[in-house]
Amino acid sequence: MKPIFLFLALSAFVSPVFAAAEADLLVAYDNSFSDGVGGDDNAEVIAANAVAGSNAINARSSTGARIRIAGYHKTTGQGGRSSLGGFVGWMGNYGDGYLDDVTAAADARGADLVSFVCAPAAGEGAAAVANQPGRYAAYGPGSFWANIIAHETGGHNYGCDHRGGDDNPKTIMMHNYCGGGSQGFFSNPNIWLNGGRLQGTGTCLGAAVNGGDNSYLISTTAQGVADRNNRVITAPKLDSVVRRWSFNQAAGAAPAGTTFTDSVSGTALATVQGAGATFTGTGLRIPGGTGASGAAYVQLPAGLISGYTNMTLEVWAKTISVQNWARVLDFNNGTGNYILLSGARGTDLNTQRFESKNGATVTLDSDIPTAAGVMYHYALTFASTGASTGRWTWFRDGDAVAWLDVAYSLATFPDVNNWLGRSAFAGDSYANAEYAEVRVSNVALTRDQLAANARLGPNRATADANLTADDPVNQNSFNVAGRWSDGLPPSGAKNYETYGFRLRTPADGTSRTFAGQSLNMDGGSFTWKGTSANTYTINNFTLGGTDAEILNAGSGNWTLAGSVEVKSPLVSVRAANGQINLSTNLSGNGSLLLLNNTVTYSGNNASFTGRTIVGDGRFSGISIDSEARLGANPAAFTADQLTLNRGVLFTTVTMTIDDTNRGLRIGESAALFNVANGTTLTIAVPTSGPSSGAAILTAPQYPNPVSGMLIKENGGTLSLTHPNNSSCGEILINGGTLAVSGAGRINNGDHHMPTVNNGTLLIDTTANQILGGAISGTGPIVKNNTGTTTFSGSNSFTGAVTVNGGILYANAANAATDRNFSYVSGITVNTGATLRTNANSLFGWDGTKEKPVTVNAGATMLADSNADVGVGVVTLNGGTLANSGPSTAYGSWRFDQATDKLAITASSTVSATNVKFGSASAAIEVNAFTNLNFTGTITDATSGGISYLNKKGAGILILAGVNTYTGATAINAGTVRLTGSLGGTPVTVAGGATLTGGGMVGGTLDFATTAIHAPGNPVGTQTVTGALGYAADSRVKWTLNTNSNAAGASSRIAAGAVNITSGALLDVVLDAAGSSTAFSNSFWSQPQSWIVMTGSNITGGFTLGTVGNDSTGEPVASHGSFSLQQNATSVTLVYTPGGSPRETWQQANFGDNWNNPLVSGDSADPDNDGVSNLLERAFGGNPNTSEAAILPLPDETAPLLSIIYRKSVAATDLVFTVQESADLVTPWLPAEGSSTLLDEVNGVQRIRFTAPAAGAERKMLRVRVTSAQ
Repeated sequence: MKPIFLFLALSAFVSPVFAAAEADLLVAYDNSFSDGVGGDDNAEVIAANAVAGSNAINARSSTGARIRIAGYHKTTGQGGRSSLGGFVGWMGNYGDGYLDDVTAAADARGADLVSFVCAPAAGEGAAAVANQPGRYAAYGPGSFWANIIAHETGGHNYGCDHRGGDDNPKTIMMHNYCGGGSQGFFSNPNIWLNGGRLQGTGTCLGAAVNGGDNSYLISTTAQGVADRNNRVITAPKLDSVVRRWSFNQAAGAAPAGTTFTDSVSGTALATVQGAGATFTGTGLRIPGGTGASGAAYVQLPAGLISGYTNMTLEVWAKTISVQNWARVLDFNNGTGNYILLSGARGTDLNTQRFESKNGATVTLDSDIPTAAGVMYHYALTFASTGASTGRWTWFRDGDAVAWLDVAYSLATFPDVNNWLGRSAFAGDSYANAEYAEVRVSNVALTRDQLAANARLGPNRATADANLTADDPVNQNSFNVAGRWSDGLPPSGAKNYETYGFRLRTPADGTSRTFAGQSLNMDGGSFTWKGTSANTYTINNFTLGGTDAEILNAGSGNWTLAGSVEVKSPLVSVRAANGQINLSTNLSGNGSLLLLNNTVTYSGNNASFTGRTIVGDGRFSGISIDSEARLGANPAAFTADQLTLNRGVLFTTVTMTIDDTNRGLRIGESAALFNVANGTTLTIAVPTSGPSSGAAILTAPQYPNPVSGMLIKENGGTLSLTHPNNSSCGEILINGGTLAVSGAGRINNGDHHMPTVNNGTLLIDTTANQILGGAISGTGPIVKNNTGTTTFSGSNSFTGAVTVNGGILYANAANAATDRNFSYVSGITVNTGATLRTNANSLFGWDGTKEKPVTVNAGATMLADSNADVGVGVVTLNGGTLANSGPSTAYGSWRFDQATDKLAITASSTVSATNVKFGSASAAIEVNAFTNLNFTGTITDATSGGISYLNKKGAGILILAGVNTYTGATAINAGTVRLTGSLGGTPVTVAGGATLTGGGMVGGTLDFATTAIHAPGNPVGTQTVTGALGYAADSRVKWTLNTNSNAAGASSRIAAGAVNITSGALLDVVLDAAGSSTAFSNSFWSQPQSWIVMTGSNITGGFTLGTVGNDSTGEPVASHGSFSLQQNATSVTLVYTPGGSPRETWQQANFGDNWNNPLVSGDSADPDNDGVSNLLERAFGGNPNTSEAAILPLPDETAPLLSIIYRKSVAATDLVFTVQESADLVTPWLPAEGSSTLLDEVNGVQRIRFTAPAAGAERKMLRVRVTSAQ
């Protein structure tokens, strides 16, 4: 016997996920096919593989369609008789005598689709031909493989057109059109492959049809194809069971030696061998381990199958974890003779082996996808084909895997060691598995009988009555005798089951309660046919089997009440004709697939632990008002506990999904979240995608293909808060808000797929998030919280961007245009937030797409080091413009367009270096009463050209850095305060504008009429190295802040060549902020001078302009006057004291009391030295210091009568008279004599008065001081 190898990429067998839209296929073939592949067995293997591959294409494309091989049919002698198109016509024209046997076989099997494989007539140009749409397809012998089956039977037969496909990447319906080959996908815009969206947009065949979306088209026709013919359903075959062991004892230990009695014979025992077995309540679990571990397994009685001519062995088992070459079963007498079925080849759970050795070794390998923890129905049948030959056929879940012929009968097979979970080979491991039931029948059951048995499931409790056939249209068995096996209407004393048949309800508007004690639907359909909304109540309703369905086929919305236990791996709840309200209380661990219209969970589902799957590529919906409606928190994390696959989750109240073990899976064809206005749905569990697997992923994934679009609908808020969301498909926000909140992340922090935002995208997470895909739409993006959100795509969305917290980082690649925010309406950065950008990542470098940016108080706009960033209008409303480091090549922040502007609406800071204003018209505009502290620098760019400065606005621009740009500086309004330096830029100051400060101007400096030059800050020197010019009526505002003429006390201009046009003015400012000038200070009693300007060549001169009051408001006119002394190298301001000498002296000596007569009056003597103030002033004394020595004294050294007295030069208002008297009684008269000036020190003269010789006369002298007035 030849070994047969079966490789199935994805099982062609019944999979409950697709049960509702699973079409039955008859595979017919001519001997021209089977002869070429080595016989019928290989022909069927090839067919199974091909259909499995086609199903895989449907599954990964999320079409909602699936094909099940319902049977095979062989015909002969048809090769070369017609073209492929002719074969299709013959099959569709039953009764013409051509291929009638094929059509009849298809009808007998209830086939919805027919594929015929046969050699066509010579000259055939096609590989295959199919109805579009229709039932039939014909294939050449070399063309019956997965992609072509998907194209013809899976595509055209479902109504697909070539033009609905995509040609790059090439999808199934474009196979071999516009070039050869195809990828294994139907077009589906929700899926991206090799970086391209799988959507037809027009090909060499013409414009796209059906929206370029074959998957969606199939999803709309799949149910109709599956329902084309009724599936052939056979009642279970239970009367030939000769051995049956159930392992559903109460949970607990099952030590070695534990026995199980065959419930048929009552005597045959199965025995637990080895250690570690336990009962779970539904089965016997064995722990697994190496061949030497002594782990538990089950020993069935010897001679179990050898006593029969024909036989069926059925085993319900599930693998818990894969073990090396672990066995489902191994019947042997050692390694010389055996039959084995392995749960895995090696440690790959998706590969299996069935092998027989009784003489020759015959091997059958298969690659059937298998999920750990899922119960499967395994069946082996042996059908005798002669005295010493037979055929083994292996089935799983009621479908044939394949068959092989052997050269022995069962009677010769030495079945001594009949083991479950153990191998005859010592090197193989024990199984880690759970066994629910084992049955042996003494006949070889048919495929349909095995499928019926599989539907019933293990450990079935016998019902009192069962359906014997489907309820026909317009008939029902709900509460009438109908097709119940006992011929009676259901009653409360009996339990009922459907045996996989359809149970219909009456077609009226009446609500009803099922009259039986319980109803077990083991497959088939419970079909509601109501004519208006009503309620059906079924208590103790069990949903089991492998293809069970609850169907709304009536008119209106239907409520199912009572209690439902979900046992089936998947039950379809198909709201085909209206909504379904499951107000029933759900329990059990099976799963529900919700299809078509919305299904509402409204019961108490606390005992439900199964999965909910909404949609299979068809639009479907679920409505819940709390997470509790989804059932209990799973015992272990389940990534797809809730799956939305073109499924809509409707919520109408604020709620949270946060059970720690409940994952949310987004299917290939998208998850839709419809959150009602004014409410929030918080998803606090991990969301995952088709490529995520079963575990929680903590790192971003970058699969190929990428699928699983998240769609937000309605006006409410959907909030994703889990840090380990691994869903990575596109995002579409059609309304309301999608928020990433808490510590949430999308694709674990790196979402690289497109986003369409027509609502609001709110990033409100503490985590870092990359949004690398293109973002389009009209909605705004809001960034809150502390994390960093990085944008790296070429985005076209037109909404506003608001940054309220953390860092928003624009990191698109450097390009001319179409960068992160080229199309937004504007960007606002608020307190505590930072807008960071890489080179030209905001808008691009060509300046055509720049958008306004506002940076409010406490916010920062930050450019990366070595990054030039083209911007348009940037408004600093108290914020900061900064960079991380120098950017000399092209500048850092670039205002290169004529309309670009740095607008200052509240006092702000620019700390960025290498800022560039590349157009002379680009401006810094500072609003009135506002300062811009420019601590950074404006520079030329080594590769990007020169920079300019155009100052506008009434506010103050403070330039504190070393600015080396060489383009023109135009101070057109307001004030520029220079505390740093300007390079070789020519500076012009327009009328009404002001240049102030210190620092250095490295280029020319010209002041227009009414322009103001106010050097100093407010005092200090401003240096101008270039030519300096003043127009008529321009003004220099010279400032003095203290009562001093020391260096640095006043403002000064140090210049080179200076040209002063006649009429230029120099104003004197004495009352600037912080000034302490006061004319009452003695400083002002003396003439003073200050150098206002120095220059290498000064031409022209200033006219003295306005002289301001001192800091106390005192005008200079009361105290003196200012004048200018000008020459070729300097301009000096001179002060000449004014007013009476008496007042000047009083002010100099008595401060604030200068006009207080008690202190400063002529007769007062504040220092109590006996010298009045009048004499103190006259003789140059200090009225505040006792010093009587200032009075006149006789000169005893002189030969004649002489006195020496002091005279203050400043006391010009006083008259000094020397008088004489003979006796102090007679009047004093002016003395005769002469005066001699002895010296003058510090404004005080010493004078000697000498009287002439008087002989013997007595004479006395005195000095009288009087006012000149």
